[in-house]
Amino acid sequence: MLVAVGTNRYEVGKWVLDRYPVDAFLLDDGFQHVALARDIDLVLVDTSDPGRWRRLLPVGTLREPLTALSRATAIVLTRATPSLPYEALLDELFQAAACRLPVIVTEFYPSQLLHVSTGAFAPLSRGEQRTSMLVSGIGNPLSFRTVVSQIGTLIRGELIFPDHHAYTKQDLLMIRRQLQSCQADMVLTTEKDAVKLRRYVDETDPIWAVRIETRILKGQEELETLFNQLDRLIWTR
Repeated sequence: MLVAVGTNRYEVGKWVLDRYPVDAFLLDDGFQHVALARDIDLVLVDTSDPGRWRRLLPVGTLREPLTALSRATAIVLTRATPSLPYEALLDELFQAAACRLPVIVTEFYPSQLLHVSTGAFAPLSRGEQRTSMLVSGIGNPLSFRTVVSQIGTLIRGELIFPDHHAYTKQDLLMIRRQLQSCQADMVLTTEKDAVKLRRYVDETDPIWAVRIETRILKGQEELETLFNQLDRLIWTR
């Protein structure tokens, strides 16, 4: 898989096609990039905080009204749980889209731990029955706390940085002080934050990233249909 970054996605796509035999492009936050023609539009909806996506920026997280869902190919519900009653939520989304769309329901779960400095993997049991402090700089820190709660660790403290935070050496020093202050055994952070923290973390720092994976609770058949649709598009071009 090739990762290409640029302000003009059309020009970046042309640059890639001139150099690499790619079959498809996967765009991050591509739904709002209306200048590009798309074959499949997946809209991810966070079930853990519906209040935020009911409102437009800056009050909420929507970049355009819910009625824009009429352009979507399918809806992917994220951070769901097997016991979550999401039917009312879907009714609201379908009403906004003025149609019923294919739905894929997913949940996030912790799979293992990754030492931020050494890259060594450890089973989740390393965190069981131990105390921890959470560190995150993401848009929904509550969702990270919810995932960590599945490990069985006792959370004694938490440091929340702004989304997309660029960590510094001073931040690491503060994390170390806070870890000592709350007398926790380890720091647990996200893989996203680990990438930006790694350059400052020592091998002796008990700072671990929680690897999170996705499980499909409902909609496997709908997902396979989308994959088949993508295959047909690739082979006919």
